[in-house]
Amino acid sequence: MWEIPALGYSPNAWSILRLTNNSNAVASLHVDVYCEAGQRFPLDPTFAVEPHQMRDIRIEAETSMEVLCWARVREISGARGGAVQVRAFVETLKGNQLEDYDRKPANAFENSAWALLEREVEGQQVYILNASEKPIALTFCVSNKPQAKECAHKGVNVIHHVAKPRQAVLLDVKKFRKKYFIVEASEPGRTIIQLFNDEPGHRRVYTSETSISFDTPEN
Repeated sequence: MWEIPALGYSPNAWSILRLTNNSNAVASLHVDVYCEAGQRFPLDPTFAVEPHQMRDIRIEAETSMEVLCWARVREISGARGGAVQVRAFVETLKGNQLEDYDRKPANAFENSAWALLEREVEGQQVYILNASEKPIALTFCVSNKPQAKECAHKGVNVIHHVAKPRQAVLLDVKKFRKKYFIVEASEPGRTIIQLFNDEPGHRRVYTSETSISFDTPEN
């Protein structure tokens, strides 16, 4: 099973799930996509991928705002033993420039608390996915010690939030003066945490001759 966080769509963006079958047998896959507060995206969940073929699933809908989504893909029958590959990416269109951002499958962490270093998280977006079927209470604070119990001390500024079942939470972390950004979840084992920044993706520029040229973004 694959769980792919941080997908979504907007007026000028969409997501692609790319299923590749490298075996000699037809692969049958079940795909669930969840958006916003955990609602299931209207999608026929069963997909067949022919031997040595590739199939794209496009996640988009008419909207006036950004919609955050994620996907769960699992094998039902057919190809086994690593013969199926799943790739996901978000594409954005600005003028004549198409840019894509890879979204790799992730595993839920077994622990229930995380201490993220200030130098790694400051100025980033912290993406937290509740991949379970029940609400999870989230606690955030900053501390000079990497223990979740620091959030319980008197006088510490603590933020509480409840993530609904299958819901993702996105935080913009600004500058702070402690060593650690602490995240604690009420349920261990079904939480995925990732960091994102504003680095460019892979760009494709369409010219007036409708050909496509590729460039390498500067880091």
